[in-house]
Amino acid sequence: MGIHIVVMYWSDGDMRIPVGFRLWMPKNKTNHYKTKIDLAIELLTHNDKFCESCSYITFDSWYCSDKILRLLSLMKLPCISSLKKNRNIVFKGRECHISSFRAKSGQVNLPGFGSVLIYRDEREDGVRYLMSTDVNISAKEVEKRYISRWSIEENFRFIKGNLGLNGCQCRKNPAVENHISSIFLAHFVMEVFSAQTDMNVYGASLYMLSKFFGFRDEIPKLQERRAFLQTMI
Repeated sequence: MGIHIVVMYWSDGDMRIPVGFRLWMPKNKTNHYKTKIDLAIELLTHNDKFCESCSYITFDSWYCSDKILRLLSLMKLPCISSLKKNRNIVFKGRECHISSFRAKSGQVNLPGFGSVLIYRDEREDGVRYLMSTDVNISAKEVEKRYISRWSIEENFRFIKGNLGLNGCQCRKNPAVENHISSIFLAHFVMEVFSAQTDMNVYGASLYMLSKFFGFRDEIPKLQERRAFLQTMI
């Protein structure tokens, strides 16, 4: 019932920069329905020159589709993803579910794509299967690259709690897109400011609140923000 977005981020391990996003709409609310896979492909193809600066791309199992894997192969961009436990693989000439893969790591074939490297990661909450289209890296590197996407999850928590991403009251798509664009622009500025001042984004947000509104530990109310903006006009 909420607003669904597909987002592409770039990171060097410290800064996290939003590159682009798309709104996802249910079939019953649009005449031009696109799946989240379609929207992810749009983001990749519309930012293909930008992608050339990337060492790899990582995403969760939802986006690990044959279409995306083949596209990234054409773009010569390695990718790392988790795999659903019912995903089929071909191992030693036999097709089976990934859950039957018992080795710590090894090369298998993904039907519809080709050879990939699998890493079987055993954790307290169960086993997860990580996949890399670059078969020349170590299994530990596969894990390291996949874990790097967690910083994006942390980032969403920050922009929801501190920049008002989930505070949009708009009903029209253009207004929703403008709201989200403004949030991502604010986040981009804060990432740059944080890098220049050696503060994390939480410290930077507190600094800005103190600088413009006096010290406090919460976002100013809408009327306060409007009043502040009026003084800037």
